[in-house]
This record gives sequence, structure tokens and C-alpha cells, in this order.
Amino acid sequence: METDSRVYQAGACNLDAPGVNARQRLAWISTIAGVAVVVTLFILHAPPTGRFLAAAFFAFAAVLNFRQASEHFCVVNGALGMSEVNGKKSKIANEFRTVDREKAIRDILIAGAVGVVIGSVGFLPV
Repeated sequence: METDSRVYQAGACNLDAPGVNARQRLAWISTIAGVAVVVTLFILHAPPTGRFLAAAFFAFAAVLNFRQASEHFCVVNGALGMSEVNGKKSKIANEFRTVDREKAIRDILIAGAVGVVIGSVGFLPV
């Protein structure tokens, strides 16, 4: 099993190497599945709102997971006040929880905004 020499840093690093690898896999799965679903919806002449929602959902999932992998920061860990280092989850000190929660909210909002922008592809004419 791979170990990670990273240490917890408030708002910067709460995820170890296996967690990063899992987020990368999820990001690619979301990207590939999203493209397949949206293309299928266009082929089936699905309503634009349905295409938008599908594209926005998969884009949100992909962007959020790519961000988590690149920044070694899990939004769930951040929201729950947890750290995942060397395969072990642990509670973080109260003084760091606010920083992590703010980072988690910021990452979710960024991924949501990008998801909406990418989702607008669903409104293109068939």
C-alpha cells in the first residue's frame, strides 16, 4: 500500500494519495459518462432542459473531482472537519474547521458555476 508523506494543512490538504487517485478516477468516469449521456440525449431529440440538466450534473461532478484531486482537498472531509492522511481519517482541530468548510463551499460553488456554463450546451439546437 502506498503511503503519503503529506501532512494536514487547513484549507489546503486533507486528502492522501489513494484519495486523490479515487477522485481522479471519478472525474474521468463523470466526464466520459456525461459526454455519452448528453450525446445520446441529442440523438434522441430530448428536450433542451433535460440535456442541460444532464450536462450540468456530469460537468459539476467532473469539475469537482478534478479540483479535489489537483488540490488534495476533499469537500466532504472539509465540510465534516476531517482529514485523511496516510489512509487514516481523523478529526481536525476546531480552529481549522472554519477554513476547511469555507474552502469546501468555495469549491462546490466553483464546480456548480462551471457545471451551469457547460450545461448550457444542452440548449444548443438539435
